[in-house]
This record gives sequence, structure tokens and C-alpha cells, in this order.
Amino acid sequence: MNQEFFENVAINKSPALQWYPDKALADTRRLSWKANGIYRALLDTIWLQFQDSCSIPDDDTYIAAELGSSLADWQEAKREILCEHRPLLEIKTNRLFSKGLWKEKVKQQDRRLMLIENGKKGGRPKKQMVIFEKPNDNQNKSLPSPSPFPSSFSSLNIFLSPSEIGSLEASGSQKFSADTEKTESNNSPASDGNQTEPTPLRVVKNIKSPAAAGVKHTASSSSSEVKLAERKTNLRLEIFLEEYKNSTGQDYLVGNFKEHGGAAKRTVSQIPDDSVYRQAVRAYLAARDKRIVEARFPYLWFIRELNRWVNVVQNGGTHEANLYSGFDRKDYSQGVW
Repeated sequence: MNQEFFENVAINKSPALQWYPDKALADTRRLSWKANGIYRALLDTIWLQFQDSCSIPDDDTYIAAELGSSLADWQEAKREILCEHRPLLEIKTNRLFSKGLWKEKVKQQDRRLMLIENGKKGGRPKKQMVIFEKPNDNQNKSLPSPSPFPSSFSSLNIFLSPSEIGSLEASGSQKFSADTEKTESNNSPASDGNQTEPTPLRVVKNIKSPAAAGVKHTASSSSSEVKLAERKTNLRLEIFLEEYKNSTGQDYLVGNFKEHGGAAKRTVSQIPDDSVYRQAVRAYLAARDKRIVEARFPYLWFIRELNRWVNVVQNGGTHEANLYSGFDRKDYSQGVW
């Protein structure tokens, strides 16, 4: 996926978002009528003007002007919104950050990618007709052979590079050939005549990602699904790096990735598949998807923690315990260990 695609995705921001009344009422029940209205208007403002980061500068004068309220009204509502017992927004790097808007943004981006892929295939996949055989049909037909490749690498390929996927398919193909020869010998005339259904293959790939270890699959696969998952991974990484650049004014890849070309390597898709950086990001996203790492984090902290993952990969670390020993929830919530 080229840089132009990511730029188009960033430009075409969504003008709408899903609203869940039950969750909204539960979260805002403690607010006064005035604070509730100001909070709703603030979320709309953040979504329309700051959708990239889902946050707004923590400047009372600026926010009051954007909302069209007096400074006193906003400051009074802000105290209710940021109540220490249950704050509705978080202060991250001098910005008010909305975790709910961030989740909505990620969900819409994933759906947009899925629609793009379906469009390339000609729309939604058509339903296949199922033909039922009559009881008097030939009952001695050979049983279908299992496919050597899984139908969906959704739990694996987000963390696998194309070269790793190729080696996985090659090993699965060799295993399939051996099982096929064994099945054919069992069904030959010299056997006792009882056909034995072949056992489906279970392909397991151990990689340096906590979420992918031990995952098993058993159906057929398509290269388009593999490409879609790789695009999703690249898109998520591009979003992180772009927002880091917007927040800090610095290009992370230029300053921290000199061994692979520095400024010449500005997109994740250009980073070599076997690089430590790429492995570390996959492992980080795996842990984040498992909610070991939460979605609400400042970008500077994200980069610092990413460097920790790089060091662990370089030292051969492969398990969550290597990274989260001595884990302190209180310190974590403040972005420090």
C-alpha cells in the first residue's frame, strides 16, 4: 500500500459517528444540564476539527470560544467533566483526550478498509448455493481432502510479514503432501475397505507476538485476505506515526530508524520485513488488542514503550511476563513505570 492511499484516508474524515444513548446517559448522569450540553458540544467539536488525535488543546479561552460559551460557564462545566472520581476526558500532553471518540475512529477506519477490499472483489460476496445429495447417490465417493492452508489468517497475519507467511504456507504444503499419500494408501483396494476420514491439518506458527502463540486454524485461504490484513497493520502504524509527528513536530522514523535509511524510509510499508522495529510494533499491537496495553496513551509514551519492545525483541524476549514483571496499575495510568 503506497503513501497516497494513507493520505487519502487521512483527508476523508468521517462527518458522523455512532451514538449510544445507554452509555451516554450512564456516563453523564452526574452532570448538570448546563455541563451536559457543553460536554456534548465539545465532543462534536473534537470529532469535526480534531478527528486525527481525538483531542483538543487544554486552553480554557480557546475551548470557550470554540463552543460559543462564556469562559466562566466552560470552567464550571470542566470541573464536572474532569471530576477526579470518574473523569469523562483525560489530560494527555496538554490536550483533553476522548477515549470514546478514539475507539469510534479506529472502528470506522477498519470498516472502511473492509469496504474497499469488498469493492475490489465486486461488492459483497455472493451466497453460494448448497446442493444436497439424494440418499441413493453414490455413497462411496472419495472424501474431500483437507486444504493445507487456513481460510483466514486474521489471528496471525496482522503480526506476520509476507516472508513469514510464505514460509508458513510452504511448511503447510509439505505436511499436506505427506498426509495425502497416507490417506490414499489407506483407501487403496489392498486395505480392509473401510474409509477413514483424513484429519484436518492444524498449522501453528510461533512468532514473537504474545497474541499469536498457539493459534490454530483449519480451512482454506486466499491471498486477498492476507493482503487486507497487512494493509490494516500498515494503516494502523501509519496513523500512529502521523499523529506522533503532528503532536511533537518530529518524524520518528527519521530520528530513530537511521540504520534503515533514515529520511528515505518514511512509511511502514518500506521498512524491511525482518527489521526489529517491525517485529516490535506487531508485538505491541498484539498486546494492545488483548487490552494488556490500553488505547488511551499519549504519543510520546507510545514511542517510549515501543522502544522497550524493540529492546525485548533484540534480547530474545517472547513472553508478556518479560515485559510486565512488576506491573503497577497506578504508575501505568500516569504513563510511567
